[in-house]
Amino acid sequence: MSITLIACTDMNNGIGTGEKLLFNLPKDMKHFKAVTTGKTVVMGRKTWESLPAKPLPKRKNYVLSMDEDFVAEGATVIDSIEAVLELAKNKEVFIIGGSEIYFQTIDDADKLMITHVHTFGNHATRHFPDIDVKQWKLVSVKEHKADKEHAHNFTFATYERKE
Repeated sequence: MSITLIACTDMNNGIGTGEKLLFNLPKDMKHFKAVTTGKTVVMGRKTWESLPAKPLPKRKNYVLSMDEDFVAEGATVIDSIEAVLELAKNKEVFIIGGSEIYFQTIDDADKLMITHVHTFGNHATRHFPDIDVKQWKLVSVKEHKADKEHAHNFTFATYERKE
């Protein structure tokens, strides 16, 4: 079927500091929930551990971990990118983080759904891979202005792999 990477980045592709997201954007969280509900989500162990509520409701949760003893109650633990690719043969899979998982799966992805937050300088320690315009085409954009709940302008952007 397909693999979609979904993330929220600053203008330097930063996604987080330590185990925390850079931004708290209610519209982005609502968008993430709408897009991933009813779907399969795959995340790394650190992303799983950072979730305020586990598992993500109304989604099939998979956690990628090399630790054979790791248990993620409410989720299925898998141990390789090959297992992620096998999942994607039969269903739509969303990779939801973190940085290491994005870098390991971007070459296999069919789609990117990125919330670009229009700001720099957040001193991120975790990043999303660069989006190579030779490999990806921008297919949709929806801009949002800053408001009382959102400190910065941001854009929902969807990219599809060029054929």
